[in-house]
Amino acid sequence: MITLVDELIASHNAAQAAADAQHNEDVVVCDREITNSANKRDSHAAAQAECLATVADTQELLANAESELTETIDNIAFLNQAIEDGTALRAQQAADYAVSQAKHQQAIDALTEALRIINNL
Repeated sequence: MITLVDELIASHNAAQAAADAQHNEDVVVCDREITNSANKRDSHAAAQAECLATVADTQELLANAESELTETIDNIAFLNQAIEDGTALRAQQAADYAVSQAKHQQAIDALTEALRIINNL
């Protein structure tokens, strides 16, 4: 009977030793997985922070680009108006020059006629 109890205790101790060994292996695996998971979490948190910073930078760049676009459109409108005004002014100057040239030609013709008459006297 004592032998049977000793065998039972030995069997129980062997089972407990196997369970303890498995538990120790599981603890090592869990520690490794917890460390890996924590590292991944930290890496993902850093990547998220970088992404959020990139989004903020991109939004700032977009706002600046939109502002510059608005300014450029306003400048183009100003330049187009300046071109139209310059073109209209040039057309008016060309018309005024044509009238002035015609008057000068009439004066030259009148002087030429006067010189011809004086020379014929």
